Amino acid sequence: MGNPTRDRQAVEHSVSIVHLVKASLQDIEWLYPDTPLERIAAHWLDLDTQFAVLTDSPTCSGPALEA
Repeated sequence: MGNPTRDRQAVEHSVSIVHLVKASLQDIEWLYPDTPLERIAAHWLDLDTQFAVLTDSPTCSGPALEA
């Protein structure tokens, strides 16, 4: 496992330069412990991604937020 703080910076850089980001609940909980999903998605939208998909099941269904 890497370092959540360092890896969060890398993820946020990527989020800031793409139009669509998808992440699993497992990855999000590791990167942003104890942070509500809505807050993370809103933060990513503030970084200029256009669409954030957060998945919470093997079928990849989950909340999607659009800028």
